[in-house]
Amino acid sequence: MKRRLVIYLIIFQIIIILALIYSIYNTKNKSELKSNNVSALDSQAYILSKVDSLKYFYEPKPNTIQIINLPWENTNGPRQPKYTINKDGLNQIRDFSKQKEKNVYRIVALGDSFTFGLNVNTEDNYPAQLQQIFNSKCKNKIQILNLGVPGYDIQYSVERFKLRGQKYDPDLILWLFIESDLFRVNELLRPSLKNEINYKTAYDKLIQDWGEDKILKKQDEQASEILKYSSSPILLLTFNNTQAKYKKAIENLLHLNNTLFYGNLPNVYGDSTESLPDGHPSPYGYKLISQEVFRQITDKKLIPCN
Repeated sequence: MKRRLVIYLIIFQIIIILALIYSIYNTKNKSELKSNNVSALDSQAYILSKVDSLKYFYEPKPNTIQIINLPWENTNGPRQPKYTINKDGLNQIRDFSKQKEKNVYRIVALGDSFTFGLNVNTEDNYPAQLQQIFNSKCKNKIQILNLGVPGYDIQYSVERFKLRGQKYDPDLILWLFIESDLFRVNELLRPSLKNEINYKTAYDKLIQDWGEDKILKKQDEQASEILKYSSSPILLLTFNNTQAKYKKAIENLLHLNNTLFYGNLPNVYGDSTESLPDGHPSPYGYKLISQEVFRQITDKKLIPCN
């Protein structure tokens, strides 16, 4: 029951994010918004990026500091989380040059709000804490780029990598999934984002009309598009409480020798210290996730740690 409640909370927050982003599409200036108070749930925090094949594709607005006023008391994290969005629209403190320096290894992290780090400070999301671990344990230079965006589905994550990730020439791609990612198809759902009820109706209708197998096949096709833009190893990640059939679906998204899967990330849902009231990980929860991801990367020797 607790797990179901947490999942509902996560879906509700995604609905709010997508509904607000949808409002961008109806503004006169569809490519960029005026800058005032910026928050993760404020449409001014996002821009609609011009993509021929995607009508509703959005990204965080570059070069912004976003201060979040949470609607609930955050006992396991900051009261007013701050996102530092760099010049390339990444939730990162620093910028990165396109040209990779000699003897530098780069890791790109893809995903939705669980990768972005919703409701925690930029330095506390899992890619940022993973960077800290590499800095403390490895002498060689490793850079981790966080391409996660709240509300993203598989197709949007691939487009995000195409636009923002491939130019950095990553040596490894991390792609974190939660269970609901498998059934999120933004281009089909977002036209119904007039309100929460419409979204839930559209979400349920999509599953009813298409069936799980057809949706999963579509997601597999969308995920495979990333192979056009990178030949780097890809590590697919999910949590240990993801249902077995959906773990298998995530594992089967890509079918290459350089694609790996790990489905035993620590379950941070609902724990009093490891998660926030909305179901997202707390800074401590992200610490546990980053520690496990580090172990997987080094155990599998995906990135050298000298």
